[in-house]
Amino acid sequence: MAISIPMVVLDFDVIGKEYEDIRDRFTKFTTQEPAAATPEVGHKCVLLVAWPCLQLENEAYLAKGEVIVVSETKH
Repeated sequence: MAISIPMVVLDFDVIGKEYEDIRDRFTKFTTQEPAAATPEVGHKCVLLVAWPCLQLENEAYLAKGEVIVVSETKH
């Protein structure tokens, strides 16, 4: 991947971002129990990258990644 032109990149840098902002490059990965918010990650934000997005250096993506999104707030 590093020797291709343009360079191919694995995008892991979306933790804490709102899912609506990245939904074109990532899909929601569902878990058995809903993910709870943390002090760093709020409601409807990405908690964990299950599989990174495969994209070109210029931001065009080749394959969508999968993320776990916070679906409830911590009480």
